[in-house]
Amino acid sequence: MITASPQAPDRAIEPGFAEPVGTTQAVFRAVLEAMANPGQVVAPPDAIAPVPPLAAVALTLCDLDTPVWLDDSVAARWAGYLKFHCGCPLVA
Repeated sequence: MITASPQAPDRAIEPGFAEPVGTTQAVFRAVLEAMANPGQVVAPPDAIAPVPPLAAVALTLCDLDTPVWLDDSVAARWAGYLKFHCGCPLVA
């Protein structure tokens, strides 16, 4: 079993995108639309399920060259997820 962290050996890492290429493209287009039109609500693509919307943005924009800082309140849950799916380094 792949675990989120050594502190939580009984918890498996949550899944990423079912179809990574097409879903990443759809999320990227949604992010571009939101950034181009501040104040306009842009719904996340349906294809991101079961990934939460903010995690979908992270899966789309983060990679090995993108250092990511996580607040302590979310680090326990999401650090292993981002390391596994994105390979991004986490910074303090």
